[in-house]
Amino acid sequence: MDLLRTLHGYQGIPFLLFVTPFAFTTFILFVWSVVVAARGRPDRGFRAWLGLTWVTFLLPALTGLILALNGGKVASAVDIGGGRTRYGLPYDPTQEFMHLLYPGFALLTLLLLGPLLRAQLPLLSERRRLWILPVATLFLYGCAYMAGFVAVFPGSTPGE
Repeated sequence: MDLLRTLHGYQGIPFLLFVTPFAFTTFILFVWSVVVAARGRPDRGFRAWLGLTWVTFLLPALTGLILALNGGKVASAVDIGGGRTRYGLPYDPTQEFMHLLYPGFALLTLLLLGPLLRAQLPLLSERRRLWILPVATLFLYGCAYMAGFVAVFPGSTPGE
């Protein structure tokens, strides 16, 4: 279980924009998607980076599911004494739901990116699909960032 907690809670990039490796890969994917939209066609490198983004999503998602099924809670929702979390912030039980919500949105967005790149959305022209790509990847980055953020920081109802 300690290995699963370590894999799930890895925050090895000490920079505010990249709270997790998943947030880092989605940010690079967003920047790259702007280039893809301007160029007008996705390249192999972009597709490979999308695959890496899937890996950085699935590793914490699967370990998080295993931990949740074994009774684990998100750190910001657990009172370790004195109304504080292990990070010294007020605990907030509502963050448990939020920590599940953001990865759910990220999963839906990742599932949408495949058809966007493979031209499987017949109602949209190729040019329009590629212009939607940066919007979708920016949303994906926001979901990745917030999933890591709500794991640490309390929401608007700390202590309830």
